[in-house]
Amino acid sequence: MPSALLCVCGVVVLLAAGCPALRLLPDRYCLACLCNAASNCSPRIGCQQQRGHTVCGPFLLTADAWRRARKADRQFAHRFRYLNYRMCASDPECAAEAVSHALAHSASDCDRDGRITCKDFGILSRGGPAACRNSTLARRAADSDYFRVLEGCLLDVTAMLGEPSPPAGCGLSA
Repeated sequence: MPSALLCVCGVVVLLAAGCPALRLLPDRYCLACLCNAASNCSPRIGCQQQRGHTVCGPFLLTADAWRRARKADRQFAHRFRYLNYRMCASDPECAAEAVSHALAHSASDCDRDGRITCKDFGILSRGGPAACRNSTLARRAADSDYFRVLEGCLLDVTAMLGEPSPPAGCGLSA
């Protein structure tokens, strides 16, 4: 079976040949909003400490997320093998792919609305994989300034694309 991509409500579903499981990846609009929420997509942000972790680049990528992405996708690891964590975090293409693969590795219905959407990826980005298993952490992530910026960006993108908001039930059931 050939590989295929299907875009569903801000999420790209990757059907890989010979792979029985679906991989959910944030689409390019979701990635742009995640970047906007993290740092206003500033290319000069460098590295800083946040909540006890070093985060770098416009996506505020953690070393742990970079390692998860490299482990989850060998093609990504091979394509960007010449970039260490900090260099990848500062490279827009590498950072976007790292974030995408790290989020796909932990994709889950974090807000318990029956769908996996960009908002779930936002909760994962802000609260880490534990936020999807812990409703208190998920709520804290969803109540953050980061999440408010993400939601505003997603509404702006929806308006710019001239698409109605996804109807209830649109998306992938978790």
